[in-house]
Amino acid sequence: MLMSFDISQFRSVLLSTTTTTTTTTTTTTTTTTTTTTTTTTTTTTTTTTTTTTTTTTTTNYYYYYYYYYYYYYYYYYYY
Repeated sequence: MLMSFDISQFRSVLLSTTTTTTTTTTTTTTTTTTTTTTTTTTTTTTTTTTTTTTTTTTTNYYYYYYYYYYYYYYYYYYY
């Protein structure tokens, strides 16, 4: 007599990881002074640059679980 016992199980787990990176660059100031015999002129220029970079990384992890096939053999002998 042959008996088979079958358990099949599959499980997938999805994990998401998000990474955000922000980069900021700011403020450049330039001052120029011009002098003539009667006039002095000072010019100040300020330049502000802001750069924001966002990087999103998603990482998927898959876990697989397999449970398969257990066989039980029973032999009967008759005399």
